[in-house]
Amino acid sequence: MQRVAIARSLVNNPDIILADEPTGALDTKTSRLVMDILREISKSRLVIMVTHNEKIAKEYSNRIIRMLDGVITDDSKPEIENEVATGKEKNKRTSMSFYSALKSSWKNIRTKKGRTIMTSVAASFGIIGVALVLSVSNGFQNYVNRVESGTLSVYPLGIYTNAMIINTSFDRSTPNPFPSDEEVIVKDDTNQVSPAITIKRNIITTDLINYINSDILDPGYASSVIKNYQVDFHLTTEDPDGDVIAAGNTSLSDLSAVPAGSFHELLGDENFVREYYEPIGNESRYPTAKNEVVLIIDKYNQINKSTLVKLGIISEEQDLEKIDFTDLIGKKYKVFTNDEYYTKKDSVSASDTYTGQNKEITQYGAPTSTQLATLYNDDSSGLDLSIVGILRIREDAPYSNLMDNGIGYTSALSDYIFAENSSSQIAQDLAYNYTIDKTQAEFQAIVSSIPEGINAQTFLTPLVDQFFTFYSPIAEADGVPTKIKFTNYLNEGTELGATFTNHYFLNWFEEFLPTGLTDLTYLDMTYSPYYSVAVFPKDSKGKDAIKDAIDRYNLVKDQEWLDASQTGDSPYHVYYTDLISSVTATIGTLINVVSIVLIIFSSISLVVSSVMIGILTYTSVIERTKEIGVLRALGARKKDVGRLFEAETFIIGIFAGLIGIGITYLFAFPINAILNSLYADAGLGAIASLNPLHALILVGLNILLTMACGIIPSRAAARKDPVVALRTE
Repeated sequence: MQRVAIARSLVNNPDIILADEPTGALDTKTSRLVMDILREISKSRLVIMVTHNEKIAKEYSNRIIRMLDGVITDDSKPEIENEVATGKEKNKRTSMSFYSALKSSWKNIRTKKGRTIMTSVAASFGIIGVALVLSVSNGFQNYVNRVESGTLSVYPLGIYTNAMIINTSFDRSTPNPFPSDEEVIVKDDTNQVSPAITIKRNIITTDLINYINSDILDPGYASSVIKNYQVDFHLTTEDPDGDVIAAGNTSLSDLSAVPAGSFHELLGDENFVREYYEPIGNESRYPTAKNEVVLIIDKYNQINKSTLVKLGIISEEQDLEKIDFTDLIGKKYKVFTNDEYYTKKDSVSASDTYTGQNKEITQYGAPTSTQLATLYNDDSSGLDLSIVGILRIREDAPYSNLMDNGIGYTSALSDYIFAENSSSQIAQDLAYNYTIDKTQAEFQAIVSSIPEGINAQTFLTPLVDQFFTFYSPIAEADGVPTKIKFTNYLNEGTELGATFTNHYFLNWFEEFLPTGLTDLTYLDMTYSPYYSVAVFPKDSKGKDAIKDAIDRYNLVKDQEWLDASQTGDSPYHVYYTDLISSVTATIGTLINVVSIVLIIFSSISLVVSSVMIGILTYTSVIERTKEIGVLRALGARKKDVGRLFEAETFIIGIFAGLIGIGITYLFAFPINAILNSLYADAGLGAIASLNPLHALILVGLNILLTMACGIIPSRAAARKDPVVALRTE
């Protein structure tokens, strides 16, 4: 019993040990054994012994104080007078630190390795489920981000004449239908909900183009800028049968500012295109001049037969499977300006109500097939083009294709054709192909009713068709001029490259535009020679910088508009379209929603695993009941006993979390291998990719859950009666 008492006294590492008759009822041998223990203890702390055995006291003590009837009668080492105490002794409550509990629990767990491993593996299933969902969600989001970053060259920021703006924040709330109240509800029509999609007009002026070049392209935010003209190139070539044909076509879309079709502009200069394409073949090279073009093929060296027929490379009747590169390099084409291509016809008279006289309407004719052949064979007309290379997408490019297969030409060619056509005679004559359908009195009456500072788009433009009749400059077979709507008239102007310089019928409306804006013209608000502008960001940071630059441009233009005492945005405000960001944002939201739902389902297994750990902990409490009794007998508090089992659940929680994360990372390899095998062309990469931060959070969460589920059994252990616990076998 004495040795048990000594052990209990040492549990909490006290500074002083009080021993009352430690050798009482002991034989001589055992007495010496106990005294040897106390002497060893006295080396590190004070031991005060009360005894009637003077022999033992003299043998083991270094100071003896004798007492009789409660009074000190002798002291072998009396207290020195005026000695100052060095400190105040503090009584410490017995306690077991969490670190001590961890060491004790670790020793217990090591005796049950098999059960601990099985418990940890079973408890890790919940973590595995949640971790796999998070890893796949993270992988898909990374894939979407890579797609967005990698396809910046495919889907640039587009500035269109008519920009489609998607409103993602409009209010969808509606009142309850069919109310039972006998009341008429007054609807506030001053705050109408904006539609989901609105069309905004962009004025793509030379000033805007210069700003893009100086503040976006020159600083390196963009890799390339393409100005899309809708000008007809009048491309011709000789087909295999020797017939001269009109070849190729360029198509422009309101959904993508990237030019397409069988004959289109390259996406940038040589450095930009070479990042994604490479010339193949011994004699193949990149075009460097306006009269040099390339043939673009896909990664399989394929190109559609219909495209080859349009380009005059093969005929419809030919049944070829392969064409040698040497047969394509050097293939000749010709492009013609308007003045070379169109022939002026005799003018046609049309009645003009405003002047009361007939007006001459100019008309032009396109060449017949015979005339086109003569034109093609005339060395003094047209610009000769030749194929100087075959371009194919690079094997390491992040996508399978960038440009449509067909002929690709440089921006130098498009700028040349636009410059030539804008000064052509047909483009200049087009500006006067109209008559006024109102008398002078009627015209002036309508004009006088137009308020100043009005919105030209919503007010003036619809009136134009009431004032004027417009005529196509392209003559029909019967020679009668074709009447067209104002919008079609402007569309023909873009195809011909017209700039409408000194177009006086448009200038008549200038006085109704807001004053104070000297550069604002009705021509700008209704017409632009540019169909769209494509700005190719260098990277994601470059895209943000481009958006910031456009925002700065808009701030200046909006302020000028406000300084002119106008409301709303300036007509020069630029609305850009970032289609890929809108799509990826929607996909990202979908991924997040699906991930949350799956995590909720997976969390059920996580909770089940934690509850199972709680049950196993309770089993451990039952198995260690006698140990609990011993601890309590040695002076351990209830909370110390509870802390012991909390430490055990803590250790199991760490093991389970680490096993779950480890298995998740192992599962990632076959998952990624299978997905990349099934979708080899998609460039999925590491779809199962667990974020290390998520892994750390999951381990911490698992520890908290296991410890929470261990609270009940640990409290049950703490409440056990030590006497009853000691009797447990």
